[in-house]
Amino acid sequence: MLKYLRFIIPLLFCLSANVSLSGQETVLSLPNLKKYSSSTVKEALQNLAADFKVVFSYSSNYIDVDRTIYFTGKERTLEQLLERVLDGQSVNVQEGKQRRILLIPLEEPEWYTLKGYVVDKQSGEPLIGAILRDANTQNGIFTNEQGYFSLKLEPGETIINVSYLGYLSTRSVVNISKDHFRNFELTFNNELNPIVIHGLVPNNPNTGGSPIPIKFTDHKPTLFGKKDIFLNIRTEPGILSPNEGTGGYFVRGGNFDQNLVLFENVPMYEVGHVGGLSSIFIDDAIQNAEFHKEGFPARYGGRLSSVLNVQLKDGNKIKHKGSIGIGVLGVQASLDGPLFEDIVTFNIAGRTSWLDIYANDLFSRLLDNDRTGINYFDANSKIVFNLSSTSKLSLSTYNGNDGFAFSKINDFQGESSDFNLSESNSLIWGNRLVSLNFSQVVGDQLFANVHLSRLNYKSQSRGSYVFSYEDTLTVNNQEFEVWAFSGIKDLNIKTNLDYYWRKNLKLKFGLGWTSHEYNPTIQQRDELDLRVGNIYFEGDSSTFSSESFAYIEANWQPDTTVAVYGGVRLNDYRVRSKNYLSLEPRLSIHYNYSKNHRLEFSYTKMSQFVHLLVNPGTGLPSDLWVPSTENIKPEIAHQISFGSSSFFFDQFNLYAGAYYKKMYNLLEYREEADIYYGIINGSDGNEPVFNTTNDWEENVLPGIGEAAGLEFKITKNEGRLKWELAYTLASSKRQFEGINDGKKYPHKYDRRHDFFAMLNFDLNDYFNIATSWTYSSGSNFSLAIENFPIPGGDARELTGRNNYRLPNYHHLDIGLNWNRQYEMYGFSGSIGVYNVYNRFNPFYVYLYDNPANKQTEVTGVGLFPILPYLTFKINF
Repeated sequence: MLKYLRFIIPLLFCLSANVSLSGQETVLSLPNLKKYSSSTVKEALQNLAADFKVVFSYSSNYIDVDRTIYFTGKERTLEQLLERVLDGQSVNVQEGKQRRILLIPLEEPEWYTLKGYVVDKQSGEPLIGAILRDANTQNGIFTNEQGYFSLKLEPGETIINVSYLGYLSTRSVVNISKDHFRNFELTFNNELNPIVIHGLVPNNPNTGGSPIPIKFTDHKPTLFGKKDIFLNIRTEPGILSPNEGTGGYFVRGGNFDQNLVLFENVPMYEVGHVGGLSSIFIDDAIQNAEFHKEGFPARYGGRLSSVLNVQLKDGNKIKHKGSIGIGVLGVQASLDGPLFEDIVTFNIAGRTSWLDIYANDLFSRLLDNDRTGINYFDANSKIVFNLSSTSKLSLSTYNGNDGFAFSKINDFQGESSDFNLSESNSLIWGNRLVSLNFSQVVGDQLFANVHLSRLNYKSQSRGSYVFSYEDTLTVNNQEFEVWAFSGIKDLNIKTNLDYYWRKNLKLKFGLGWTSHEYNPTIQQRDELDLRVGNIYFEGDSSTFSSESFAYIEANWQPDTTVAVYGGVRLNDYRVRSKNYLSLEPRLSIHYNYSKNHRLEFSYTKMSQFVHLLVNPGTGLPSDLWVPSTENIKPEIAHQISFGSSSFFFDQFNLYAGAYYKKMYNLLEYREEADIYYGIINGSDGNEPVFNTTNDWEENVLPGIGEAAGLEFKITKNEGRLKWELAYTLASSKRQFEGINDGKKYPHKYDRRHDFFAMLNFDLNDYFNIATSWTYSSGSNFSLAIENFPIPGGDARELTGRNNYRLPNYHHLDIGLNWNRQYEMYGFSGSIGVYNVYNRFNPFYVYLYDNPANKQTEVTGVGLFPILPYLTFKINF
């Protein structure tokens, strides 16, 4: 027996040891006998350690222990439980001795950086928002505001696809064995019809917006045949058409002052020419424009409704190019090219109207005015010093001015009386700016930009009325005048940094400071002052303030179907003895659930430290820019929006979206302080309210607003016949304690319906016919429409703020466009008709009592009847 024990005992020992070792190897296979609820990663690991009698070894440096995880209830083993806990984390699970489980970080593969610029092959100009995509991993990136990119690539050979709207895409084979600097050149596709876009146009989640290709506006009929950035913006759903004669645009229930417009990184206050003729931007001088109505990047602040970022061309690095355009509005010219080979380049452009030479008399006859005057000019320049392949310095300037004036005299002859109305109105405004920008590539992952600028803005409006009544017994004369002036001087300093952290994660951060000097003045008088100029300055009305900000943005693309943008901005606004802090989170998510379908969601909070006081009543618009003070809080808006984009049947793009926006600390005149209260010479009178330069601050009220809407747009992009339709169903309300009995009332620019339709038919390669029709509900304003008896006569009272709506605004335009390019020269032009069926769209209306016929008269002032146009441009 003993001789067998010598073999049995060692065998049992080996078997027991083997069982023990086997138990260690299969500890991850231990069955799960418990149902776990949601928890953080740290809590889950603690619970599993206690229930399975194991020890976890890990570091929170490479594991996100605060992430919340959710169990499905289908996890049968410890291994499956750990897979759920560590889902999405770069961690490898290994078993150690004594029931110890090691959570070891995965080694990331070696990556190299491909960086450089995407440029136009013919000019060397950087292309902003171009897309670069790695064919191996399908990772992609957009070029930044300077055309720069930094792309992480695995070692080895890959294909880089580079594309930009309107340019021929390229495919380049790149062999990556080290960090590499390379520029990609794209060729503009002259044969591509400007409106053709195949598939979904990619929105850049890093910017939250979409580009506006300036070269692609030729095909749309415009006012007097003039192409313009604003034309593209106004055709988008949610962007409401302005009244006749109103420059700018209204976005999702906001005022036009709530649109942030950056010209060479400088925030502007007035960017439209008189009468809505065009924007101040000369299309031939512009390289890129990008528009945002939702998902605003954190680097942008100071406005509530939208962002338009316009950047000038650097100037052609290869050869000199120019253009001269002539039309019924005036003449414009541009020239750009190299000064010293490709080291220094320049870009200059100018425009001036000649309406005052021939058209003012025509307008006076068509509009029944005695005198009409319209004139404007623009001049901008940019000079760029290419210091090296990775750095450059640019200096930009702009100077522009607008003038609009008209006067008319109406005589009413009665049997025994004579009534005479004489009115004279004028609007003048202008901008001057200087901007300095420096950009530098710092290492493989960092791009820096520094900005310094100075802006000087002035605006003045003046309305004068003289009423004269004479009969056999009495002679009565009344006078009334309103004068408004806005002066703003800004000094801006800011810096932006782009950090390409990982292959699918890009950071952007920066800070800045702005000094403001505001000089708002508004006054009323019951007698005319015939002097000219700034006649009502009775003291210094200047208000000084400063604005500081810091922000950080993150653009994360975990795979090719999802893009997430997140950011936060901190503002500090100081005025007099008051300090306002605001924290603004931003979020935007794009989900491409198939190749041709995309869902979008965004949330933004915005703050605005300047207000535009808008005349709520009738009469000439007398808008006044005023700052936030210790008594007037900054405006704040929260906006949430959803959208869906689809491309189907290889030729249709469909967009449907919805939004809701809540606004706080909006500013309006008190009801009793309306600049024009009902009837200008009515029995209730026009007792002057604004008598000194600072009276505006005592006659305003803060309130809230809300806007909501549904947006639709469909475009057909194939074939000789192309078209697009855009419709917005919207509502915009305001509510102020002390106005309208505290009840909600429609916003002045509340447009329930807004519709745009465009057809474009290609006759051949050189000619096309384009027609467009614009329709929207009329704007609202306050009008006294009820009478009640008082001793000595009748008085009128308002039945509510913005109780009257102008007639619906609409007009039809048609034009024939042509474009012919030769080796050295190019010719383009347009001939057409604006307002084909001669719709009268009033600029504004006002009421007055006519004692000659004992009636209350309504007078509407219009600007543009049916007008033919002809434009011609030569490129060289």
